[in-house]
Amino acid sequence: MAIAYYHDRVCLNVLGGSVENAKELYEAAEGHVEVGVLSANYPDVESAVEDMKRYMEVLEGNLSVGLGGGNPKPEEVRNLMKIVKELV
Repeated sequence: MAIAYYHDRVCLNVLGGSVENAKELYEAAEGHVEVGVLSANYPDVESAVEDMKRYMEVLEGNLSVGLGGGNPKPEEVRNLMKIVKELV
């Protein structure tokens, strides 16, 4: 899925507060948005993957996954990569 740029120039990137909120953001932006979710908000890789798959469904694949929490540690980056590998 390619990023849906508005007029081939701009794509919004916003944080979603929930799956329903992400869906509302996606609809309000007419699909020209990448909704972000932070891996730091999940206790483990498994629950992150499970929840993010729901986001992927309502966002037609337009999900941005970030670390969150500032100052990434190597283990957090490894976990982020595990999540992303499960989503693609």
